[in-house]
Amino acid sequence: MLLSRGEGYTHRGASFGVFPYGDAITAEVYYTESELCGYEHIDISTKIKENFILLVDRGGCSFVTKSRNAQMAGAVAVIIADDRCLCYGSGFCASDENIDCEAAEPLMTDDGSGNDIKIPSLIVDKGEADPIKAELVKNGTVVIEISFELPTIDFVS
Repeated sequence: MLLSRGEGYTHRGASFGVFPYGDAITAEVYYTESELCGYEHIDISTKIKENFILLVDRGGCSFVTKSRNAQMAGAVAVIIADDRCLCYGSGFCASDENIDCEAAEPLMTDDGSGNDIKIPSLIVDKGEADPIKAELVKNGTVVIEISFELPTIDFVS
């Protein structure tokens, strides 16, 4: 199933990794419950076709570590599913009783070791990630396209 929304999904890119501007990646998404904090075998190898995007939950270690381990597993991109709701704004969602909401969107900053990351790394709001995970559970297959548009700046002369 190709998940698509005309306006796209609320996300933010990392300050590390490669973003092939002007290009797009379309691939099947695989979700791992592993924190990806240590390089361990990701038990999805029997399902993987060739290119895949890895969906992993936030938490446990740095964004760089998760991205590096996804890259080492062969992912062409990694999407980190935020595990917390924003208290307000575009990423607002109903927070679980036991989880506090966050006042600001998380920034995927480099921990100082991200110079070897060669895949795009994105974080998606909890309210956007949960339906993707639900679709994976329901149908087993989700294909996502990530397009990398060049940012535009309007100048006044």
